[in-house]
Amino acid sequence: MMHPGNAFHVMSENLRLWVCRRRVRPVWIIAAAVFCVFWLVSRRYVGPTFMNDEIGYLSHAALLAGYPIDGASSYHAGYSLLLAPLFRLSPDPVATWQGVMVLNAMMWSASSVLLFRVLDRLFAHRPLPHRCAAVAIAMLYPTWLAMCGYAFATTAIVLVFMAAVLAAMHVDVRRKPWSVVPHSLAVGLLYWVHPTGLAVVVASTLGLAVLCARRRHLGPLALHMLVVLLLIFVYREGVHQWLLDVGTAPGFPTQEHYASYVEMLSHLTRGEFWFETLAGALGQMASLVVGSLGLLVVGILEAARRTKESLSGDRSSTTEQSEAKGFLCLFVVLALVAVILLGSASFSAGGRTRIDHWIYARYAEGVLLPLLAIGCFGVFRRRLALVTTGALVIGGVVLVAVADPGFSNKVVNTISFWPQYLVPVANYLIWMTIGGIGTFLFLVAGGQRGIGRCAAIALLFCMSVLSTLNAIDSHESLFEGYSQPTGLLEIVRTNYERGSCVGFNPDLPEHGGLFHQHRFNLYLFYLHDYAYRRMQVDDWVQNCAGPLLTYDIDQLRDAPGVVLLGQEVWSGLYLMAKERDQGFLMPYEAPTERTFLPPAECSLGQGLYRYGEQLAALPSEPGAYHDGSVVSTGHSGFLVFGPYVPLNAGEYMLVVKGTARSVPSGWVDVVSSLGQVQHARFALSSTKEGETGILTSGRVSLDEDVLDLEVRVYVEADDEILLGGYELVPADVAVSTSQGS
Repeated sequence: MMHPGNAFHVMSENLRLWVCRRRVRPVWIIAAAVFCVFWLVSRRYVGPTFMNDEIGYLSHAALLAGYPIDGASSYHAGYSLLLAPLFRLSPDPVATWQGVMVLNAMMWSASSVLLFRVLDRLFAHRPLPHRCAAVAIAMLYPTWLAMCGYAFATTAIVLVFMAAVLAAMHVDVRRKPWSVVPHSLAVGLLYWVHPTGLAVVVASTLGLAVLCARRRHLGPLALHMLVVLLLIFVYREGVHQWLLDVGTAPGFPTQEHYASYVEMLSHLTRGEFWFETLAGALGQMASLVVGSLGLLVVGILEAARRTKESLSGDRSSTTEQSEAKGFLCLFVVLALVAVILLGSASFSAGGRTRIDHWIYARYAEGVLLPLLAIGCFGVFRRRLALVTTGALVIGGVVLVAVADPGFSNKVVNTISFWPQYLVPVANYLIWMTIGGIGTFLFLVAGGQRGIGRCAAIALLFCMSVLSTLNAIDSHESLFEGYSQPTGLLEIVRTNYERGSCVGFNPDLPEHGGLFHQHRFNLYLFYLHDYAYRRMQVDDWVQNCAGPLLTYDIDQLRDAPGVVLLGQEVWSGLYLMAKERDQGFLMPYEAPTERTFLPPAECSLGQGLYRYGEQLAALPSEPGAYHDGSVVSTGHSGFLVFGPYVPLNAGEYMLVVKGTARSVPSGWVDVVSSLGQVQHARFALSSTKEGETGILTSGRVSLDEDVLDLEVRVYVEADDEILLGGYELVPADVAVSTSQGS
């Protein structure tokens, strides 16, 4: 039997001969493979999910493309510059979004090419198959594939950072002082893409200062600082300020999302700020180590070793090419440290309120790719595995002692942190312990030859698949429950020409949440080719010929010439219009897919009725819609829930109708605030065989106005029920005994 090491050598030689014979460059094979895989996975998504981040970049792209929308924010516009041409190619937002997915896949493909070029120069003495394998292993990191499906700046950050890394390889401070300019341009442009680019600027400047001090040529350092500061100034005072001016409706504030540098500086005298910053930095580093199974640690040590060899020797015996390699390795390590510290400091200044805030990886992952590839050429030692595992456990202990994780967790910020998928309970110590075990196994196996190294790669692949599948599931769940446009969009696009005024009343009900607030952001993308902006009701009545999106219609109930076109099922957002000669075209929605209610079915604070097709439009877990009723199917869960509509405070009567042979465990309740507040609960009762009757009735008291009222009918597996509908009407109104109203 052939030894695994010999088999690998034979395979490598065969690959080399095939490539030479076919004259196919491996870098293009890698690029094509990355593009195909990334695009095939990301094309499943049909729109943006995160209404702050993604819409921030998309709306800036629309503004840069010339559309007059109210879409300015504090998000930087470097990524948006790349997206802007897509908004001119097609007026269809769905087509535009698919263009974003294609562009993202192309950018990740380009990043893999740049990574290959870096390894081609940094490890020119290593066999070609080893360099190809290092690129493939580095691209296995789960965040890359998951990020391709979002309009997040991470995709552009990685690409521009890789350009800066490759440009660092060509820096020659002694013979070619101008050679620093490409690197300086790439580093400066990182700030255009994201505020953490400032940390990369600091890292690059420090690394270049070491190189220039070694050669005693400070001119390249001064030139680098001049180029970088000029780029930062042009963006801050030119591009960004212009976007704020043209993209913010008069009288309304710009959407801010980052803690300002001035705010962070104001916390420097607080000991608690430094303590939280260091603890958060430790958590971020631990998250990255676990997500890479310790490959990052090997990469940092290998980069540090090469930096020492290149920059600590005799100047006369060190070549410019060797010094450039040392500068590159120093740069990537300093960039990671600087981004982690800046990101952690910003959270300490702004406050950590979520689980992921203490192990936040998304910012630092923008500068992670080269270190993962460098780690493939490092030394795997058993002692390193023990030390790394111990450090992770200690990090978990520190986080448990220091952190207040809160309740919510955004997986998108810690996609590659795989222990959270195995143990959903938020406990940093348990997560870090599990992560430490996986890291130990990977580092130990990676230090072996043959089967051991194959086992390490298999473990890395399994971690990547686990994280990617969970990230896809999280992405799709968020989109379905949070970010889908409704029939409202088709009504606007069907009845109003592109460029028409569309207003959004920003006044939210007292108990409105982020879901309701973000409807404005959602339609920033889907109505980007309209004059879409925030405006008060009076302003809309006087100055806008198009429709109005609003949660409050009190001012418009009796307004002359104003009509109600309908209401979103989930958010309660109303669509108002001004009367005109021709009628409005109302698109048809199947009963089971109803997202938008016509005026006759809207809840205007006077009661709630759900029968027939209205009932079919409600979501259901174990039920099936049939002939005007929802029938239990032998599984437990909510037979119907929703519709999340606003209702005024007051006394109401609930009547639930249908047929039930046996409902020993069934019940119905009335809740709001996404189920957190229960206003009433009643048991269901059976009816005579084959007869339709009242399953339950009772009084419901609403002490205050609610925004998302929900009636939930719960059944167990052995309950047999045919739900005909329900009504919730004011107590002083006679309860109707007919189906519907």
